[in-house]
Amino acid sequence: GFAAIAIDAGVQAIAVQNDGRILIAGNFTQVGATARNHLARLMPDGSLDTSYAPSVDGVIYEIALRANGQLMIGGDFSSVNGFPRSNVAVVNEIAQLVASFSQPANGIVDGIAIQADGRAILSGLFTQFGGEPRNGLVRVGNNGSVDPGYIPNPDMCSCVLALQPDGKLVI
Repeated sequence: GFAAIAIDAGVQAIAVQNDGRILIAGNFTQVGATARNHLARLMPDGSLDTSYAPSVDGVIYEIALRANGQLMIGGDFSSVNGFPRSNVAVVNEIAQLVASFSQPANGIVDGIAIQADGRAILSGLFTQFGGEPRNGLVRVGNNGSVDPGYIPNPDMCSCVLALQPDGKLVI
């Protein structure tokens, strides 16, 4: 069976890893009787994975798994594991911050879609990403570098993103 576990606040996003472990993110600070700051991983049976303990200082609205097993997170936060990160970050499978992805968003990131080539499209309430003007929608490379040729420039885009099998983006 699946273990019932108490969470002290809302879960905003869920992703299931290939091995069946379940990543949860949101506004919580406790899972069961264990402190977990906005990001946790559950075992396939629903129990807390005690080996996975990242610390994010604000709410996470969206998570997405990259093909290499890393997790991209977006939300309203300013640090991950004590390192400065503005609203978007990448952590590896053992919850360590991926240092090479360090571009900041100047507002909330609440949508993430990972393309087949590894690039990510991010949406949210930002007007700049990595110092470049981007009005709520940006495409970034594996290291967070802004794709200079992708400038759809919507009014703002706090929206749900989904990729179709042909690679087209649905907003």
